[in-house]
Order: sequence, then C-alpha cells, then structure tokens
Amino acid sequence: MNRKILFFLAVMALLGASALAVLATTSVQAKKDTKPVRAKIEWSQPRIQAQVKKGATIQTTLTFTPTVNLTNASFRVAAAMQDTVAIEPSSFATLTAGTPTQVQVTFTAPTEGKHKKFRGIATLIDENYLFAKALKLRFNIVK
Repeated sequence: MNRKILFFLAVMALLGASALAVLATTSVQAKKDTKPVRAKIEWSQPRIQAQVKKGATIQTTLTFTPTVNLTNASFRVAAAMQDTVAIEPSSFATLTAGTPTQVQVTFTAPTEGKHKKFRGIATLIDENYLFAKALKLRFNIVK
C-alpha cells in the first residue's frame, strides 16, 4: 500500500480512538452528576435502651434531621414491637433537609407474658423509599 494511505488510516484511527475516549469520559461524568443523593436520617441519639418494669411506660423525646427534603413521610416500627412502641408524631406532610424535628417515643411494657427482651428498629419511609439510619430500640423487662 501507499505510504500516504497508511498514514491517513493511522491518523483516522487515532482520531476515532480519541473521539471514543471523549464520549466515554463524558458519559461516565454525566452518570456521576445525575446519581441520586443517598438520603439518610441523623438522630440525636442512635438508640433507646431501657430497663422497664411489667406494665410500666417510658417516654423519650428525640430529635432527627433528614439530609434531603421529604414529603408524606412516616415512621414504621418493627413488627415485633408494634403493640408496645408508639412514635408521635408518626407522620409528616413535609420535612425540610437540615431541619431538626422532635418525636416522642413511648414504650409500654406488657403486664403479662414470658417475653423479657424487646428488640427492634424504627425507620422513616416516604411512600416507597426507606431512609438509612434506623433508630434502634432495646427494652428489657425487669421485676
């Protein structure tokens, strides 16, 4: 083959590879820029832990702060604790990112039964998204 043709083909291959590299870099950068923010909840304390007598009730006021704006958010308590734990308020029409919000967590120990330890979590969910950093709940029933 002619040297001019070989040189032309080499230059075209180099330009094509450069164009592909630019497109690939732009595509990766666009994906990074559009990646959703990982929303989470920051708690004033990471857990509630207490010793409780049968039939007694304890209440704790906590503060949580979301890292993103939320709408129609509500708390869910682990199924094993739904009869013993209440969170008030339990739902919110809107929550603003970075704004602390107080809730009252109430645990009512059962008067009967052999169950001595209650373990679970409370999580915040808005419609379908479960937010990171659940509140840990630990209660021991004592005599």
